[in-house]
Amino acid sequence: MASHHSGRSLAQRGVKLARTASSASAGASRSSTASQSSTASQSSIASQSSIASQSSVGSWSWIACALTWLVAAPVLAVDVEVTPLGGKPLVGELVTWTADRLAVRTAEGPREFASSTLQTVRLAGSVAGNPANPAGTADTRTESGELKPGAAALELADGSRVVVDSFAAKSGKATGQRVGGLPYEFRVRAIRAVRFAPAGAAFAEAWNAQLETKIDGDTIVIRRKAKPDSPATLDRQAGIVQEVSPETVQFELDGDRIPVKRERLEGILFFQPADREWPDPVCRLDDRQGGSWRVKSFRLENSELVFETVAGATATLPLADLRAADFSSGNVQFLSDIEPDSVEWTPFIESKLPSLARFNQPRRDVWPGGVPLAAGGETFAKGMAVRSRTNLVYRVPRNFRRFEAQVGIDERLKEFGAVKLTILGDGKPLLESPISGTDKLLNVSLDISSVRRLAILVDFGEEGDRADWLVLGNARVTK
Repeated sequence: MASHHSGRSLAQRGVKLARTASSASAGASRSSTASQSSTASQSSIASQSSIASQSSVGSWSWIACALTWLVAAPVLAVDVEVTPLGGKPLVGELVTWTADRLAVRTAEGPREFASSTLQTVRLAGSVAGNPANPAGTADTRTESGELKPGAAALELADGSRVVVDSFAAKSGKATGQRVGGLPYEFRVRAIRAVRFAPAGAAFAEAWNAQLETKIDGDTIVIRRKAKPDSPATLDRQAGIVQEVSPETVQFELDGDRIPVKRERLEGILFFQPADREWPDPVCRLDDRQGGSWRVKSFRLENSELVFETVAGATATLPLADLRAADFSSGNVQFLSDIEPDSVEWTPFIESKLPSLARFNQPRRDVWPGGVPLAAGGETFAKGMAVRSRTNLVYRVPRNFRRFEAQVGIDERLKEFGAVKLTILGDGKPLLESPISGTDKLLNVSLDISSVRRLAILVDFGEEGDRADWLVLGNARVTK
């Protein structure tokens, strides 16, 4: 904030100085008119003084204009919605953006964020007058969700997904155009699978099953004609994919090279070494064409994000085509998205009714019927609702260092609810606190950098079990 006002003050000082120099010049001009009877040498001196004065005016005016431009002119005509971890969204004009930092200009002043503190960044405006959903973002899917004829879907080895208008491969390189006309060139070894425009939704389940199958080499996936009233099936054949053209796949099998028509294929699975491990992405970029990129690094150039995926594929994405940049996958994991190692619920009065046990299982993100979680006067899009007495145990993901949540009794039951919350790290107490419906939200932030097992026990309160549903709003582990 200080630097913003300082820059504006400096620009104003430049304008003031320029006006002062201009006034001095005008005064010098009037004096010159009144002294026309002076000697030639005096006129020469006055002339030189006037030139110097005009030069000074020009110099100061240029400085004032430059300073004003630096302070007032936008770097990019792009509005973005920024959601920090555990914070509320804000909208501002994008100033700079790298894999490490994001700077925006808001109505309240400039703001800067480290990428490690971000949850999501979404496009909220337009780029240089282009609509946020330009003509290049044509829909590539039918109403059933399947790809339209002529399109294809690539899945990279790191989990990135790309929708393309065309696909060809030769000499270890895959080339074509992404939807919207942007060319691409990926190494074939960076691609896990390509699915050609399918014949119908009937093959979707069968294709997903093929993706889960372990393969020993490049594999072509062939459609089998389904009999009436029979489920669609896919066959596969392992070998070596030598070349892919718009019409055929050159496939080597037992030393023989066989041309296979692409129209017969659902897709191709490219062999990947089993021991390949990928580093965590900086973020995931979701584009408006249905692509989802797991990004290792990126930079902003002329309203385009130039990036490299974890698998080493490089590409560009116009800001107008950006749907969202999700940093949460690398920086945060919500408990509602993590499967606990164990869940143990114990009723206050012993019961063996299975329906009662099912009803009192923890709720993730919403109540039945889509009712949002709420406590302390706030609602939460992410979180857990936990009944007393429940003990949850989680395995802490690698490199995650803090557990954070906003904790309170469910809003609808706050007049009656009361529990005791205990959080343990590898069996050692990290937090113990009674919580009642009359309390304000408890902001929990715990160091779990050396913890491998995180246990959350929601126990009965002093009055036993009356209405003991505890909401863990935005419960998450972060780096």
